[in-house]
Amino acid sequence: MFAYRVATAISPATYADSNSYALGTYAYKGNVLSGITSGGILEYGLDIKSATYNLPTGTPTDSIYILSQTQTYSSNRTKIALPATMSSTWSSSYNFQVDFNLTVAIASYSLAPGYIKSYVTEKDSVIGWGTMRVKTAAGTPSGYMNVLQVRTMITTLDSFYVNNAPASTTLLSGLGLTQGQVVKTYEQDFYRVNELTSLAYVQFSDSANTTPTKATTHAQRLSPNAVTNVVNDANVKVYPNPVSGRTISIEVANANGEWKYELINMTGQTIAADALHGTNNTITLPASVTPGIYYVRIMNNGKQVAVQALDVN
Repeated sequence: MFAYRVATAISPATYADSNSYALGTYAYKGNVLSGITSGGILEYGLDIKSATYNLPTGTPTDSIYILSQTQTYSSNRTKIALPATMSSTWSSSYNFQVDFNLTVAIASYSLAPGYIKSYVTEKDSVIGWGTMRVKTAAGTPSGYMNVLQVRTMITTLDSFYVNNAPASTTLLSGLGLTQGQVVKTYEQDFYRVNELTSLAYVQFSDSANTTPTKATTHAQRLSPNAVTNVVNDANVKVYPNPVSGRTISIEVANANGEWKYELINMTGQTIAADALHGTNNTITLPASVTPGIYYVRIMNNGKQVAVQALDVN
């Protein structure tokens, strides 16, 4: 998997990916803390960065201060359930809170403690697969890449509290909020094999996914001139594919350094692994390999250089 940074704020999270959130018209940033298990890619909570905003009340000292904090979800969010194949579906339900301090002179609030309680339900489904290309940072089209298309509907109910009591309607109105407000988000993500963050993400304003409101590509995986396919390193070949017998061949361009392969099933389990010797290697598949899709991961000096989907007949 593509590691963004090691995360230690919540165990067993091992990765973090930045994201933006909104408190009415006020945005704040945080890191989503996630990890990979045999059952899927899971999100465990948020590592939120502090932020201060002046309020448009006419009093210069009025402000809202988002505290630096780590918040654990009440239960894990399943970002992708494995094995993820065409028509796979899964769902998540969890809640968390975000703490802040509020200063509003007319309400006699001076760094009054408050929090937002968010209740989230989510439904996900795999609705397509195929190849896609995107524009690079230079504006030129990339090569075509294999992707899995996942549609997500997220419903969030937010409640707001100050001094451990529900915030007043007048206060919330001034912040552009309502008590118990419900926000629905419709998304589509296009995932490449072996990556946590989607290659492309599109947000829609409607459940039919016909009116896009935001779209992004994963810039960390884009070079200035091209996008390389993580599953097809030019220096590595795995064949035949599809596999009709019990052996495969793995070729590497050179035998420099330490080479290794891993055979991984659709649940993320490594079912075979060994060193590669020389540029041409013949691998006998284990008896436990039954017809289906597997992945061959190639490592050189401990670094992943290729992942190839393997169709075993």
